Amino acid sequence: MSALTDAQAIYDEARAWYHGSRRSDNKRYDLDEVPEDKRAAKAERNASVETLADVRRLQGTELARQYGELSAEAVAGVPMLVSWGQILLGMDKPVLNCAEISAVAYAMAHRKPVSAGIFVCRGFDHEFCVIGSAADLATLDRRALPVERLGELGELDVAVVDVWLATCCAIASYGDRVTAKLDSWTAKGKRVATCDDMGEIAWVVPGATGADGYKTRFLAAIIDRHAQDS
Repeated sequence: MSALTDAQAIYDEARAWYHGSRRSDNKRYDLDEVPEDKRAAKAERNASVETLADVRRLQGTELARQYGELSAEAVAGVPMLVSWGQILLGMDKPVLNCAEISAVAYAMAHRKPVSAGIFVCRGFDHEFCVIGSAADLATLDRRALPVERLGELGELDVAVVDVWLATCCAIASYGDRVTAKLDSWTAKGKRVATCDDMGEIAWVVPGATGADGYKTRFLAAIIDRHAQDS
């Protein structure tokens, strides 16, 4: 069975679970850019986002508490991020940004079991689950390519499960999928939150280019295996 086949099954399960949760608190809409017939629904979504930041902070505290209370037997041989995903799966309608829903997908893969891992975009606030053999994931980590050059990895049987980005694809297609999704979100008036070194939140256009554009920085980010994926 190919990595993409396994990934699609995990993506479908995780995506359904994501939509049954409170979803993300780092996506909202610029109502001036939304078609009039959809503004009421998007305004409602924006209002719900405003209530989620405190929920997510409390959720993080609870996640740390539950992880700290796990027995040595429960965590033996289990990657920390899998344990986090398992705890999130037991919560009632958690808030799920990319880190949380990637951990959930990782836990689902671990349960099957399917070989998987979590990769992060270096210097850019995004992470996603990947499916593939241990050898192929080690090669992916060793190559340390930016997202825009992942098309060079066509020889790897590795697939991405990125529920936050609504994307499931072969690793070699991920850069193109990122571009398409961010442009699609922009056309729909969607905005994403970024946080600077001072903790200031800004809502930005996902398809923005230029030196500091969200899409430019996403595509230029080198991917690495998550430091806590062990």
